[in-house]
Amino acid sequence: MLNLFIKQSEKKIRIEDWELRQGGMSYTCDTVAYLKTRYPEEELFLLIGADQLDNFKNWKNPDEILQNIQLIVFPREGFGNKIHAGIPFSRISDFNVRISSTLIREKITSRNFPYELLTPEIAEYIQQHHLYGLS
Repeated sequence: MLNLFIKQSEKKIRIEDWELRQGGMSYTCDTVAYLKTRYPEEELFLLIGADQLDNFKNWKNPDEILQNIQLIVFPREGFGNKIHAGIPFSRISDFNVRISSTLIREKITSRNFPYELLTPEIAEYIQQHHLYGLS
């Protein structure tokens, strides 16, 4: 789905599929460790929504993640007013995403397909591959 999405972008974006190739449960700390090994000279950034920042300390090895990346947080409606002591991050204030992957999955699971939230190509991909329990 990311490939479908970035085709529409004029930016040079490269997708790293290491997590997919690993199979099974995927943890951000493992992905960050892999990327740090693969790109040792590069500065790594992790972009998350404010909704995920609220739960970041509960992620697997959050301190290890923070040692290896710069955390960038974008606003999410209803989140972001909480104080996050000990979590250094930069905030993107002029980027407001009103949708989330969780919202999309919830709508699909409740049989309320979110056409209005997806590009036609991504909607078709989800339907063709029966993703998120879609039958």
